[in-house]
Amino acid sequence: MKRVHLPMSLLALSLLLFPACGTTDPASEGNPSDTVVHTGFARLTPDGWTLLDLSPETGLRSYCMPLPAPERVTVRALYHTVLVDSAGDSRPLPVPGPVQDVRIFEDRDHTLVAVLDGDGQLNLWDVRTAQVSKLAAEVFPGFGFSPDGRSLAFTAGPIPEMDLYLIRLDSREILRLTHEEGAVWGPAFSPDGREIVFVSSLGGYPSLAVIPVAGGTTRRITNTTLPSDGTPVHSSRLAPFPEGRRGPLWTDKGFVFENATGVYRISADGAITGHWPGARFPVVTQGRILVQDGSSLVPLADPEVIR
Repeated sequence: MKRVHLPMSLLALSLLLFPACGTTDPASEGNPSDTVVHTGFARLTPDGWTLLDLSPETGLRSYCMPLPAPERVTVRALYHTVLVDSAGDSRPLPVPGPVQDVRIFEDRDHTLVAVLDGDGQLNLWDVRTAQVSKLAAEVFPGFGFSPDGRSLAFTAGPIPEMDLYLIRLDSREILRLTHEEGAVWGPAFSPDGREIVFVSSLGGYPSLAVIPVAGGTTRRITNTTLPSDGTPVHSSRLAPFPEGRRGPLWTDKGFVFENATGVYRISADGAITGHWPGARFPVVTQGRILVQDGSSLVPLADPEVIR
C-alpha cells in the first residue's frame, strides 16, 4: 500500500475521534415528523449537550456531553449519553460507563439503538424488549442501520487499518466487505438497502465509495481522476467528504453529508450539486432534508424534494 498520503487520512480520522459532542425540551404535541418539517425542533442542544442522533419520524433522539479530553491523543473521545423521547422523557443507556457513539432505528415494530461503548464493543439495545446484546469488538465510531433495520454496517480494526463490515442482526452473521489496508469509515446504506456508501482513504485521498452489501467491487464516487500511484496532490483538488461520525445520507439526488464547512450534496457521478455553509447535522424526513441551525432543526432552504 502506498502511504505517502497517510497523514491526510489520519487528520481526517482525528476529526471523528475528537468531535465537539443528552436531555432536551419536550417536542411540540402532534406528529413529531410533521412538527420537524414545518417548524423544526427548537432549543435542540441546551446546557452543553450535543445532538448525537435523531429519529425524525418520531422525535426519539440521543444526546451526549463530552468527558474531559484525554491526555493521550490516541484515546477516543468518550461521552455521557442519554436517550430522549418526543415527550422529553430521558433515560440512560443500558451500557455501563461512557460511550463513543449511538445510532437509532425505528419502525412500527422495532426501536433499536446501537451503542459503541468506551472499549470499542458494539452493542444492540432493543428498547421495547429491554434486551442488550453484543455484536462486535474493536469497532470504530460511525455506523448505520439498513433501511429495514435488519443489518448494521460498521468499520472495525486497529487505527488506521480499519475495514468495512456488515452484520445481519437476525443471524449475527458478519461479512467483511473491504480489504483496503487503510482507513475506512462512515458507512450508510442506499435507500433500497442493496449498497453501502462509505469513506475510503485508499491511496491516501479520503473519497466517497460504494460497495454492494454482498461484497464485491468497490466503486469510487469522488476523486476518480486523481493519480492512483500515490503522487501528492494539492488539497484543493480533493472533493469534500464526511468529517463527522454520521455517514452520508443517500438520496435520489445524491449523497448529503456534513463536514467542517457545512453541508454538501454530491451527485452519483461525484459532482458537488449543493453546499450550505455553516449548516450541520443533516437528516431526512417526509422527503425533506433538515439541518441543525443554531439550536433548532429546520428544513434546508432548498426547493428540491427527495424520496
